[in-house]
Amino acid sequence: MIQFWQRNQGAIIPREEKLSEIIGQIYQAGTDAACADDLAPTIASAFDSESCVVYFRRNASDGKAKMPTLAGYLSGTANNDEKALIAYASHYHDLDEWYIRGWKKGTSAIVLGQELISTNAVLRTEWTDYLRMTEIIHCLGAHFVIEGDLLGLVGAHRPHGRKSFDEQDKQKMALLVPHIQRALQLRERLAMDGQRSTLTLDVLDGLAVGVVLVASDCRILFANQTAELALCAQHGFKVCKARLQPLDSSDARAFELMVSEAAKTGAGQGASSGGTLYVTLPGNAKLPVMVSPMKSGEAVLFPAIPAAMVIFSLPDGNLVISEQVLARCYGLTAAEARLYSALIAGQELADYAEAQKVGVGTVKTHLKSIFDKTGCHRQVDLVRNALSDPVLRLKLP
Repeated sequence: MIQFWQRNQGAIIPREEKLSEIIGQIYQAGTDAACADDLAPTIASAFDSESCVVYFRRNASDGKAKMPTLAGYLSGTANNDEKALIAYASHYHDLDEWYIRGWKKGTSAIVLGQELISTNAVLRTEWTDYLRMTEIIHCLGAHFVIEGDLLGLVGAHRPHGRKSFDEQDKQKMALLVPHIQRALQLRERLAMDGQRSTLTLDVLDGLAVGVVLVASDCRILFANQTAELALCAQHGFKVCKARLQPLDSSDARAFELMVSEAAKTGAGQGASSGGTLYVTLPGNAKLPVMVSPMKSGEAVLFPAIPAAMVIFSLPDGNLVISEQVLARCYGLTAAEARLYSALIAGQELADYAEAQKVGVGTVKTHLKSIFDKTGCHRQVDLVRNALSDPVLRLKLP
């Protein structure tokens, strides 16, 4: 690598050609989704390091001074692989001894790990387990406002046995941070202009259906809380060597093929729109499963990995389909949505009419209108249609 710094009359200054090259790469990687993977390695190279991660947090919306929550990842070096990212997102982000101390210094601070907590002290905390996993011990970090409550964070690292970062490294980072910040601000605005939605942990965990993000080979990238419950109960699926697999091996080939094709489409390399398939439950019952492409850049957590989204429900006994959701999805009146919800729950027309204190004729009129609006022709089709559509079980605010 070309020497990044040179001495001039006793002062350390950056060489212009190397500085321009690094800054250019930062803007390209920050604003071009196809180059996002290159951002962390580019920053790492400026600090004679092989480890770096760029990720996001959000400040508390209620204005309280509590530690910002994890919002997603953008780029990481090889040691920050899928296993490490998942471990951090699911557990270690609340144990990050460097960030717990560093964020209190404000968004303008450039910090050294050893300034925040000594190496000996950090090795006595649970955070050391994550350091061993990623083979790092020294840290140079910064965080900054991207937009509103969204913060960007950069951490460069070195392994045990290497020289720790120093004041000269802090000066380098101070030069680069404004450019990293502007690049990510541009990225965020471009995303808004393109009306791209982003999937965050909070959004996914707010769903009443199981949602699992998987790579093209069915490796699990993320599972929301509902999916975790289903997987623990082996409801239709199991986890084998970190991969999502149907319980019944006869369903595996069709599932793997659908996931693979959907992931290719998400990466811009295929034309599959995903679809619905049925996996076998104990007793030969069938569980409807929706597989959808995850377009590159839509999921903040793993933007560079071709992926698919797998959606399925918990057992029928736990299903609650909101009348409001039915009304919104099919344009039903309140009375029609109430009737549809009752049919899904297994109620007979006559019993429903008696409970609502209306005539059976009135109920049949509502039923005919529901048929017209949903395109169904039989009550059994209405129920099957609802139970096979996971989107109907989204939680409402």
